[in-house]
Amino acid sequence: MAITAFVTGISGVALGWVPFVFVVAAAAAVAAIVFGVLGLRAAGRQDGYGRGFAVAGLALAPCALAVCVGGFFFTRAVVHELRDFVDPGPHELVVDQPCTITGGQATLHGTIRNLDDRDHDYRLFVEFTSSADGTKLSTIGVTDVGPGETVPWSSSIDITGSTVTCTVTDVFGPVPFDFDQQS
Repeated sequence: MAITAFVTGISGVALGWVPFVFVVAAAAAVAAIVFGVLGLRAAGRQDGYGRGFAVAGLALAPCALAVCVGGFFFTRAVVHELRDFVDPGPHELVVDQPCTITGGQATLHGTIRNLDDRDHDYRLFVEFTSSADGTKLSTIGVTDVGPGETVPWSSSIDITGSTVTCTVTDVFGPVPFDFDQQS
């Protein structure tokens, strides 16, 4: 019982900050309290054998619960960031067709209008397809689009050949936690 209290207590401390896993860590902290009390009782009957592990498990349990509180807030932040990425908010996308080719570079232009009552950031995924190069993907970030505001955007990519088809494949919100990759 005493060793189980220690193991569940330290597991709760180690895993309590992890998004979504904090629930399991909180259960481990509660288990550390239960097993710690049972371990102390058993240690009293066995001349103190296991008392140290039981006390350590009981001491780690409140620390694990405190770390789980942090894990709850971290989970909330992750869910918020993912929701904003997957659901960029109401918008109207206008694409100027066809795309143009100048000097080996294909370009697609358009506008995006924010139909919401708060500012939004958008990530546009543009596919350029040519017979010579196959399909290439470009990502454009359009930031700080105010309510009702229409903002122009443009995406370009180097291409060989004289014909290209350009399509906006997806519109997402900002990259979670501003982990942005250059396109």
